Amino acid sequence: DHSPNSFLLTTMRKQIAAMRSNGPFRRRKSASSALAAAASGNHDDASDGETSITDPKEISQHQRLLSPRSSQMAATRNSDLPSPASYNVAAVAGVEGRNDYDAVSMDRSPHANNGRPYEFAPSPRHKTPPRSASRQGAPAINEESVGDWRTAASATSQQHAQYPSSHSQAPSVSLVGQSSARPMAMEKITKSIQVIQSSPSSREVLRNMDRILEWWSISTDRNLRLSVSSGGGCLSATLRAMRNHPVHARVQERALTLLKLMAKLEENLDLVAAEGGMMLVLTSMRRIPRDAKLQSTACRALAYLAYTDRNRTTLLNSGGVTTILAAMRLHHPDINVQADGCSVLQTLAISEDIQRTIASAGGVETILDAMRKHKDVARVQANACAALINMSQIEPLKISIALLGGIPLVINGMKMHHDNALIQTDACGVLWNLSKNETNKFILDSNDGVPTVLAAMKKHVEESLLQAYCCGILAQLSMSEALRGSVALAGAGGCICRAMEHHLYNTHVQTYACAALQNLALKNQDHSLSVVLAGGIDLIIQAMEVHSTDQNVQESGCGALANLAKSNVYKDLIAHGMHVILDAMEEHGERARVQENGCARWTW
Repeated sequence: DHSPNSFLLTTMRKQIAAMRSNGPFRRRKSASSALAAAASGNHDDASDGETSITDPKEISQHQRLLSPRSSQMAATRNSDLPSPASYNVAAVAGVEGRNDYDAVSMDRSPHANNGRPYEFAPSPRHKTPPRSASRQGAPAINEESVGDWRTAASATSQQHAQYPSSHSQAPSVSLVGQSSARPMAMEKITKSIQVIQSSPSSREVLRNMDRILEWWSISTDRNLRLSVSSGGGCLSATLRAMRNHPVHARVQERALTLLKLMAKLEENLDLVAAEGGMMLVLTSMRRIPRDAKLQSTACRALAYLAYTDRNRTTLLNSGGVTTILAAMRLHHPDINVQADGCSVLQTLAISEDIQRTIASAGGVETILDAMRKHKDVARVQANACAALINMSQIEPLKISIALLGGIPLVINGMKMHHDNALIQTDACGVLWNLSKNETNKFILDSNDGVPTVLAAMKKHVEESLLQAYCCGILAQLSMSEALRGSVALAGAGGCICRAMEHHLYNTHVQTYACAALQNLALKNQDHSLSVVLAGGIDLIIQAMEVHSTDQNVQESGCGALANLAKSNVYKDLIAHGMHVILDAMEEHGERARVQENGCARWTW
């Protein structure tokens, strides 16, 4: 009998049994909540009496996106961008910028930021060209690509030898670093791991998984977590449970949640691959395709697991891209599946081969469809833009994204979420990549791209990363003589100078700001006047003085001063800064472009 009354009675019996059991307090509390939901007729909330406990330390993407980021985080971004060695200038009737910006890349790695995958705070230690080790989420300019940061997983061969196979017997657990004040709690965790590894009962497995998840949510000791997950056998037990209960949706979902939490510890990543964890995740997604929660949890786990080259290759060779895209298409109304699916694609798309594979499987269309259907969901917009940043590395995909309507979607997302600094930063990274294509520049301009970018600069003045990207976009657009006027008339000169003033010690802001001013001042005295009135000359000279050892600042600074000096009106204003040009030429004698730009000053 599948009538509503029969369902209600069955659910209430299950909840009453759960409340009478000796399970943990949180389980009994969940049972009470589910019982109330069943009595009120809300069957969606009365699942089976089991509680899906997630890690409260893991701030949700949505919460993180809606909360303002501190100025301290913005201050850490001075070293986010690699040196833009490919930005060069040429002296052609004025120092004209070249359209050879390298593509912006994103590696907002879950592991490069203390296990929190949706913030911009990359550790500067991870610069590794080219983008095969990209930091999936931070656009920049570099010789080969931009934004190559990665933390290698630190699991060693000796560590592999310590970990039992998922097919072995339940291990004898030795948990180092456990608190002597709570020995009984750790005994329960040890027993739970053994039950999960050996019990044929799905009910017992679920109950013990919930116990471990609850312990994980209150534990703050990283070493203890690592000891439980690897040395304690929790990882092996979780993978065995997935094999023993292949079609039980709730067992699979709990196991994937545990796997995601353990994958935040980089030492576990290679171990997961060695024990077949990547294939188990994909198999779970394929066997239970219609469970949206399972698909979302699996995608989130893959976003962490696919961080290493080995796991990424396994995922690619096993048809993981097709599986992820199939989940996103099947569950297109579900915001969690869309957001987490985009996050996995962002992690994967760090090499040209993978980008082409994703594109050939319809990945670009799927990402843009997610943005189109969930315009008001900040989490989806941010993750989709982050994925597009990596997908827009190569010229064919730049064209493809634009033809499929990607530029208007990104700009509309910026307008709708104008207060969200993360979305603004990601979106500007996409526009910077796409603006390298000449046709895309005009599409961007015709869709209010310039006013939208300038609005982002004004709204988020303290975001150094965003300011650098916006200056890069303006530099690209102003290279076109047809667009230079619209960029200047929109007030770009004032915004660029404001960015230089607020981020004096950020080399990337100064480099791209000087490049933008250089292009704006090319062959147009009216545009030069707007730069001068905004204090551009003094700011350029100041930037060159502060960053005297940085070749890129010196190169773009000399180019900007050379273009401004073409007008006799401003020669006297630039005269007091002649020493910085001479110093740059002397300091960087091996840099041809610095010499050319410095000499160009004397030709006017």
